[in-house]
Amino acid sequence: MALVDTLTSEVETILKIEWHERSGNVILETDDVTLKNGAVKIEATILYADLAGSYILAKTCPWQTTAKITRAYLDISVRLIRAHNGEIRSFDGDRVMGIFKGNTPNISAVHCARKIDWMVEKVINPKAEAKFKSIKDNDIKIRHSSGELFSIVDAELYLAKVSTDVPERCKKAGIPKETVYQKKTEIALDIIKRLKLTDIRFDYVSADGLYGHDMDFRANLDGLRVLFVAEVHKDLRIFQEAFEIEVPQNREGVKGKTPTKARANKMGQRVDKYIINLKSNYCTKIIIRNGSKGTLVSHVHAKEIYVEEGGKCVKRTPIIRKTKEHKREKISYSLSNGSLEKYSLEVLVGYQAQRYYIEQSFSEAKQNIGMCDYQVRGWLP
Repeated sequence: MALVDTLTSEVETILKIEWHERSGNVILETDDVTLKNGAVKIEATILYADLAGSYILAKTCPWQTTAKITRAYLDISVRLIRAHNGEIRSFDGDRVMGIFKGNTPNISAVHCARKIDWMVEKVINPKAEAKFKSIKDNDIKIRHSSGELFSIVDAELYLAKVSTDVPERCKKAGIPKETVYQKKTEIALDIIKRLKLTDIRFDYVSADGLYGHDMDFRANLDGLRVLFVAEVHKDLRIFQEAFEIEVPQNREGVKGKTPTKARANKMGQRVDKYIINLKSNYCTKIIIRNGSKGTLVSHVHAKEIYVEEGGKCVKRTPIIRKTKEHKREKISYSLSNGSLEKYSLEVLVGYQAQRYYIEQSFSEAKQNIGMCDYQVRGWLP
Protein backbone atom coordinates (compact mmCIF):
# COMPACT_ATOMS: atom_id res chain seq x y z
CA MET A 1 0.00 0.00 0.00
CA ALA A 2 1.34 3.44 -0.90
CA LEU A 3 2.16 5.80 1.94
CA VAL A 4 -0.62 8.20 0.95
CA ASP A 5 -3.16 5.35 1.21
CA THR A 6 -1.89 4.44 4.68
CA LEU A 7 -2.09 8.04 5.85
CA THR A 8 -5.58 8.47 4.37
CA SER A 9 -6.77 5.32 6.10
CA GLU A 10 -5.38 6.43 9.45
CA VAL A 11 -7.05 9.84 9.14
CA GLU A 12 -10.41 8.20 8.42
CA THR A 13 -9.97 5.87 11.41
CA ILE A 14 -9.09 8.70 13.79
CA LEU A 15 -12.03 10.83 12.64
CA LYS A 16 -14.42 7.95 13.49
CA ILE A 17 -13.11 7.60 17.07
CA GLU A 18 -15.62 7.67 19.94
CA TRP A 19 -13.96 9.05 23.06
CA HIS A 20 -14.29 7.28 26.40
CA GLU A 21 -15.05 10.38 28.44
CA ARG A 22 -15.37 10.86 32.20
CA SER A 23 -15.42 13.85 34.54
CA GLY A 24 -12.47 14.76 36.76
CA ASN A 25 -11.91 17.03 39.74
CA VAL A 26 -8.12 17.16 39.91
CA ILE A 27 -5.31 18.09 37.54
CA LEU A 28 -4.31 14.83 35.91
CA GLU A 29 -1.05 13.02 35.37
CA THR A 30 -0.42 11.07 32.15
CA ASP A 31 -1.26 7.73 33.81
CA ASP A 32 -4.67 9.04 34.92
CA VAL A 33 -6.02 9.05 31.35
CA THR A 34 -6.82 5.93 29.35
CA LEU A 35 -4.01 5.63 26.81
CA LYS A 36 -6.24 4.90 23.83
CA ASN A 37 -9.27 7.09 23.11
CA GLY A 38 -9.47 8.24 26.74
CA ALA A 39 -10.62 11.72 27.77
CA VAL A 40 -11.17 13.38 31.13
CA LYS A 41 -13.22 16.56 31.34
CA ILE A 42 -12.10 19.08 33.98
CA GLU A 43 -12.79 22.74 34.71
CA ALA A 44 -9.45 24.58 34.87
CA THR A 45 -7.59 27.74 33.83
CA ILE A 46 -4.53 27.45 31.62
CA LEU A 47 -1.62 29.90 31.70
CA TYR A 48 0.98 30.04 28.92
CA ALA A 49 4.13 31.91 29.94
CA ASP A 50 6.16 32.81 26.85
CA LEU A 51 9.37 34.81 26.40
CA ALA A 52 8.62 37.51 23.81
CA GLY A 53 11.14 38.47 21.14
CA SER A 54 13.33 35.40 21.64
CA TYR A 55 14.08 35.45 17.90
CA ILE A 56 15.88 38.80 18.21
CA LEU A 57 17.60 37.60 21.38
CA ALA A 58 18.92 34.45 19.65
CA LYS A 59 19.93 36.33 16.50
CA THR A 60 21.78 39.12 18.28
CA CYS A 61 23.37 37.56 21.36
CA PRO A 62 25.80 34.64 21.87
CA TRP A 63 23.98 31.36 22.34
CA GLN A 64 25.25 31.09 25.91
CA THR A 65 23.60 34.42 26.78
CA THR A 66 20.31 33.40 25.14
CA ALA A 67 20.33 30.06 26.97
CA LYS A 68 20.95 31.68 30.37
CA ILE A 69 18.17 34.23 29.93
CA THR A 70 15.73 31.59 28.69
CA ARG A 71 16.58 29.34 31.62
CA ALA A 72 16.17 32.20 34.10
CA TYR A 73 12.78 33.04 32.58
CA LEU A 74 11.53 29.45 32.73
CA ASP A 75 12.85 29.07 36.28
CA ILE A 76 10.95 32.05 37.67
CA SER A 77 7.83 31.10 35.69
CA VAL A 78 7.79 27.53 37.04
CA ARG A 79 8.40 28.64 40.62
CA LEU A 80 5.65 31.27 40.47
CA ILE A 81 3.14 28.88 38.87
CA ARG A 82 3.75 26.37 41.66
CA ALA A 83 3.65 29.11 44.32
CA HIS A 84 0.12 29.96 43.14
CA ASN A 85 -0.98 26.30 43.35
CA GLY A 86 -0.65 25.69 39.64
CA GLU A 87 0.64 22.50 38.04
CA ILE A 88 3.23 22.36 35.24
CA ARG A 89 2.14 20.21 32.33
CA SER A 90 4.35 21.06 29.33
CA PHE A 91 7.36 22.97 28.04
CA ASP A 92 7.89 24.18 24.48
CA GLY A 93 11.19 25.97 23.91
CA ASP A 94 10.93 29.17 25.95
CA ARG A 95 7.29 28.56 26.87
CA VAL A 96 5.75 26.76 29.84
CA MET A 97 2.12 25.80 30.45
CA GLY A 98 0.56 25.88 33.90
CA ILE A 99 -2.90 24.63 34.90
CA PHE A 100 -4.87 26.12 37.80
CA LYS A 101 -7.86 24.66 39.67
CA GLY A 102 -9.37 25.35 43.07
CA ASN A 103 -11.98 27.92 44.09
CA THR A 104 -10.44 30.86 42.20
CA PRO A 105 -8.34 29.50 39.30
CA ASN A 106 -8.77 32.62 37.15
CA ILE A 107 -7.56 34.92 39.91
CA SER A 108 -4.63 32.65 40.71
CA ALA A 109 -3.55 32.52 37.06
CA VAL A 110 -3.82 36.31 36.63
CA HIS A 111 -1.87 37.03 39.81
CA CYS A 112 0.79 34.57 38.70
CA ALA A 113 1.05 36.16 35.23
CA ARG A 114 1.41 39.65 36.73
CA LYS A 115 4.21 38.49 39.02
CA ILE A 116 6.03 36.81 36.13
CA ASP A 117 5.73 40.09 34.25
CA TRP A 118 7.09 42.03 37.25
CA MET A 119 10.06 39.67 37.64
CA VAL A 120 10.95 40.01 33.96
CA GLU A 121 10.77 43.82 34.08
CA LYS A 122 12.35 44.48 37.48
CA VAL A 123 14.81 41.59 37.89
CA ILE A 124 15.76 39.74 34.69
CA ASN A 125 15.97 42.87 32.50
CA PRO A 126 18.30 44.99 34.67
CA LYS A 127 20.48 42.05 35.71
CA ALA A 128 20.85 40.82 32.11
CA GLU A 129 21.76 44.32 30.92
CA ALA A 130 24.36 44.67 33.68
CA LYS A 131 25.81 41.20 33.06
CA PHE A 132 25.85 40.83 29.27
CA LYS A 133 27.49 43.31 26.89
CA SER A 134 25.41 42.07 23.92
CA ILE A 135 22.19 42.98 25.76
CA LYS A 136 23.38 46.46 26.72
CA ASP A 137 25.05 47.36 23.41
CA ASN A 138 22.04 46.34 21.31
CA ASP A 139 19.47 47.89 23.68
CA ILE A 140 17.61 44.57 23.90
CA LYS A 141 14.62 44.53 26.26
CA ILE A 142 13.46 41.15 27.53
CA ARG A 143 9.69 40.88 27.41
CA HIS A 144 6.93 38.62 28.64
CA SER A 145 4.41 37.79 25.91
CA SER A 146 0.81 38.91 26.25
CA GLY A 147 -2.30 38.84 24.10
CA GLU A 148 -2.84 41.21 21.16
CA LEU A 149 -5.05 43.88 22.68
CA PHE A 150 -4.98 47.42 21.32
CA SER A 151 -6.13 50.59 23.02
CA ILE A 152 -5.38 54.31 23.11
CA VAL A 153 -3.33 54.94 26.27
CA ASP A 154 -2.59 58.66 25.92
CA ALA A 155 -3.75 61.61 23.85
CA GLU A 156 -3.56 65.39 23.90
CA LEU A 157 -5.62 68.13 22.34
CA TYR A 158 -3.99 69.99 19.47
CA LEU A 159 -4.64 73.72 19.45
CA ALA A 160 -4.12 75.56 16.19
CA LYS A 161 -1.75 78.51 16.34
CA VAL A 162 -4.60 80.92 15.65
CA SER A 163 -6.27 79.69 18.85
CA THR A 164 -3.31 80.54 21.10
CA ASP A 165 -2.40 83.84 19.46
CA VAL A 166 -5.49 85.68 20.73
CA PRO A 167 -5.40 86.03 24.55
CA GLU A 168 -9.05 87.16 24.75
CA ARG A 169 -10.21 84.03 22.94
CA CYS A 170 -8.12 81.79 25.20
CA LYS A 171 -9.47 83.47 28.33
CA LYS A 172 -13.08 83.11 27.16
CA ALA A 173 -12.58 79.39 26.47
CA GLY A 174 -10.87 78.89 29.83
CA ILE A 175 -7.55 77.87 28.31
CA PRO A 176 -4.77 78.17 30.94
CA LYS A 177 -2.39 81.10 30.47
CA GLU A 178 0.66 78.85 30.38
CA THR A 179 -0.68 76.99 27.35
CA VAL A 180 1.47 77.73 24.30
CA TYR A 181 1.29 76.62 20.72
CA GLN A 182 2.97 73.28 19.95
CA LYS A 183 3.36 71.49 16.66
CA LYS A 184 1.78 68.05 16.47
CA THR A 185 5.24 66.47 16.37
CA GLU A 186 6.17 68.27 19.60
CA ILE A 187 2.99 67.03 21.28
CA ALA A 188 3.76 63.48 20.12
CA LEU A 189 7.28 63.68 21.60
CA ASP A 190 5.84 64.89 24.94
CA ILE A 191 3.49 61.88 24.98
CA ILE A 192 6.36 59.49 24.26
CA LYS A 193 8.47 61.05 27.04
CA ARG A 194 5.55 60.69 29.47
CA LEU A 195 5.10 57.03 28.58
CA LYS A 196 8.78 56.36 29.17
CA LEU A 197 8.33 57.61 32.74
CA THR A 198 5.41 55.25 33.41
CA ASP A 199 5.05 51.48 33.72
CA ILE A 200 3.52 51.30 30.22
CA ARG A 201 6.13 49.59 28.08
CA PHE A 202 6.42 49.97 24.33
CA ASP A 203 8.92 48.54 21.85
CA TYR A 204 8.68 51.02 18.98
CA VAL A 205 6.92 54.07 17.59
CA SER A 206 4.92 53.96 14.37
CA ALA A 207 3.64 57.16 12.77
CA ASP A 208 2.15 58.56 9.58
CA GLY A 209 3.88 60.91 7.16
CA LEU A 210 3.09 64.09 9.09
CA TYR A 211 5.39 62.88 11.87
CA GLY A 212 7.76 60.58 10.01
CA HIS A 213 8.76 63.15 7.38
CA ASP A 214 9.82 65.59 10.12
CA MET A 215 13.59 65.12 10.53
CA ASP A 216 13.56 66.77 13.97
CA PHE A 217 10.97 64.25 15.15
CA ARG A 218 13.13 61.36 13.92
CA ALA A 219 16.26 62.85 15.49
CA ASN A 220 14.51 63.24 18.84
CA LEU A 221 13.42 59.59 18.78
CA ASP A 222 17.06 58.68 18.17
CA GLY A 223 17.99 60.75 21.21
CA LEU A 224 15.38 58.93 23.30
CA ARG A 225 16.76 55.58 22.04
CA VAL A 226 13.34 54.66 20.68
CA LEU A 227 12.97 52.42 17.64
CA PHE A 228 10.67 53.96 15.04
CA VAL A 229 9.06 52.88 11.78
CA ALA A 230 7.41 56.01 10.39
CA GLU A 231 5.90 56.83 7.04
CA VAL A 232 7.55 59.54 4.91
CA HIS A 233 6.55 61.45 1.80
CA LYS A 234 7.43 60.07 -1.60
CA ASP A 235 9.70 63.04 -2.33
CA LEU A 236 12.13 62.12 0.48
CA ARG A 237 15.67 62.30 -0.92
CA ILE A 238 17.81 59.24 -0.27
CA PHE A 239 21.45 58.40 -1.00
CA GLN A 240 22.93 54.99 -1.88
CA GLU A 241 26.24 55.76 -0.15
CA ALA A 242 27.52 57.93 2.69
CA PHE A 243 28.16 61.59 1.90
CA GLU A 244 29.56 64.77 3.39
CA ILE A 245 27.79 68.11 3.76
CA GLU A 246 29.98 70.82 2.28
CA VAL A 247 29.89 74.00 0.21
CA PRO A 248 30.53 73.10 -3.47
CA GLN A 249 33.70 74.40 -5.06
CA ASN A 250 33.52 76.70 -8.08
CA ARG A 251 34.05 74.67 -11.23
CA GLU A 252 36.77 76.07 -13.41
CA GLY A 253 35.45 77.86 -16.48
CA VAL A 254 31.83 77.88 -15.21
CA LYS A 255 30.26 81.31 -14.78
CA GLY A 256 27.79 82.17 -12.07
CA LYS A 257 27.56 83.04 -8.40
CA THR A 258 29.97 81.49 -5.95
CA PRO A 259 28.15 78.73 -3.98
CA THR A 260 27.57 79.58 -0.31
CA LYS A 261 25.09 76.91 0.78
CA ALA A 262 26.38 73.56 2.06
CA ARG A 263 24.84 70.43 0.55
CA ALA A 264 25.54 66.74 0.03
CA ASN A 265 28.57 66.02 -2.11
CA LYS A 266 26.93 62.90 -3.60
CA MET A 267 23.95 62.51 -5.91
CA GLY A 268 20.68 61.54 -4.26
CA GLN A 269 17.24 60.73 -5.62
CA ARG A 270 13.61 60.79 -4.54
CA VAL A 271 12.48 57.56 -2.91
CA ASP A 272 9.68 57.08 -5.46
CA LYS A 273 12.19 57.43 -8.33
CA TYR A 274 14.46 54.95 -6.57
CA ILE A 275 11.74 52.31 -6.81
CA ILE A 276 11.19 52.86 -10.53
CA ASN A 277 14.84 52.14 -11.30
CA LEU A 278 14.90 48.82 -9.42
CA LYS A 279 14.56 45.43 -11.08
CA SER A 280 11.18 43.73 -11.16
CA ASN A 281 12.18 41.11 -8.56
CA TYR A 282 13.29 43.61 -5.90
CA CYS A 283 10.36 42.87 -3.55
CA THR A 284 9.74 40.18 -0.95
CA LYS A 285 6.22 38.82 -0.49
CA ILE A 286 5.11 39.10 3.14
CA ILE A 287 1.82 38.13 4.79
CA ILE A 288 0.89 41.03 7.07
CA ARG A 289 -2.13 39.61 8.91
CA ASN A 290 -5.44 37.81 8.48
CA GLY A 291 -8.28 40.32 8.35
CA SER A 292 -12.06 40.22 8.04
CA LYS A 293 -11.70 40.63 4.26
CA GLY A 294 -9.07 37.91 3.89
CA THR A 295 -5.31 37.71 4.13
CA LEU A 296 -3.46 41.00 3.73
CA VAL A 297 -0.36 40.46 1.59
CA SER A 298 2.26 43.04 0.66
CA HIS A 299 5.34 43.10 -1.54
CA VAL A 300 8.09 44.84 0.38
CA HIS A 301 11.55 46.22 -0.31
CA ALA A 302 14.06 47.42 2.28
CA LYS A 303 17.71 48.38 2.07
CA GLU A 304 19.92 50.45 4.33
CA ILE A 305 20.60 53.86 2.78
CA TYR A 306 21.50 57.41 3.89
CA VAL A 307 19.46 60.57 4.30
CA GLU A 308 20.27 64.14 5.24
CA GLU A 309 18.95 65.15 8.64
CA GLY A 310 19.88 68.40 10.34
CA GLY A 311 22.88 68.93 8.09
CA LYS A 312 24.26 65.45 8.79
CA CYS A 313 24.50 62.15 6.91
CA VAL A 314 22.36 59.60 8.78
CA LYS A 315 21.96 55.89 8.07
CA ARG A 316 18.34 54.72 7.81
CA THR A 317 16.29 51.78 6.53
CA PRO A 318 13.54 52.66 4.04
CA ILE A 319 10.61 50.22 3.92
CA ILE A 320 8.69 50.41 0.66
CA ARG A 321 5.46 48.44 0.73
CA LYS A 322 3.15 47.66 -2.18
CA THR A 323 -0.35 46.47 -1.33
CA LYS A 324 -3.44 45.95 -3.49
CA GLU A 325 -6.51 47.70 -2.09
CA HIS A 326 -9.80 47.68 -3.97
CA LYS A 327 -8.02 46.40 -7.10
CA ARG A 328 -5.60 49.34 -7.01
CA GLU A 329 -1.96 49.22 -6.00
CA LYS A 330 -1.06 51.36 -3.00
CA ILE A 331 2.60 52.20 -2.29
CA SER A 332 3.66 53.42 1.14
CA TYR A 333 7.11 54.71 2.04
CA SER A 334 8.46 54.39 5.57
CA LEU A 335 11.77 55.07 7.29
CA SER A 336 13.25 53.29 10.30
CA ASN A 337 16.29 53.64 12.55
CA GLY A 338 16.33 49.87 12.97
CA SER A 339 19.01 48.06 10.99
CA LEU A 340 18.37 44.93 8.91
CA GLU A 341 21.16 43.23 10.85
CA LYS A 342 19.21 43.52 14.09
CA TYR A 343 15.61 43.34 12.82
CA SER A 344 14.27 41.08 10.11
CA LEU A 345 12.27 42.56 7.24
CA GLU A 346 9.16 40.75 8.52
CA VAL A 347 9.51 42.39 11.95
CA LEU A 348 9.94 45.93 10.59
CA VAL A 349 7.03 45.53 8.16
CA GLY A 350 4.91 44.17 11.01
CA TYR A 351 5.72 47.25 13.07
CA GLN A 352 4.80 49.52 10.17
CA ALA A 353 1.49 47.70 9.65
CA GLN A 354 0.49 47.98 13.34
CA ARG A 355 -0.45 51.63 12.78
CA TYR A 356 -3.70 50.20 11.41
CA TYR A 357 -4.85 49.61 14.99
CA ILE A 358 -4.35 53.27 15.92
CA GLU A 359 -6.62 54.28 13.05
CA GLN A 360 -9.05 51.53 14.02
CA SER A 361 -9.22 52.78 17.62
CA PHE A 362 -10.17 56.27 16.49
CA SER A 363 -12.60 54.89 13.92
CA GLU A 364 -14.44 52.88 16.58
CA ALA A 365 -14.46 55.87 18.94
CA LYS A 366 -16.10 57.96 16.21
CA GLN A 367 -18.60 55.25 15.36
CA ASN A 368 -19.49 53.99 18.84
CA ILE A 369 -19.37 57.13 21.01
CA GLY A 370 -19.72 59.85 18.40
CA MET A 371 -16.26 61.37 18.83
CA CYS A 372 -16.49 62.96 15.38
CA ASP A 373 -19.54 64.97 16.53
CA TYR A 374 -17.94 66.56 19.61
CA GLN A 375 -18.35 70.33 19.82
CA VAL A 376 -15.84 71.65 22.35
CA ARG A 377 -16.93 74.96 23.87
CA GLY A 378 -14.64 75.22 26.85
CA TRP A 379 -11.44 73.92 28.41
CA LEU A 380 -11.81 71.09 30.91
CA PRO A 381 -9.29 71.20 33.79
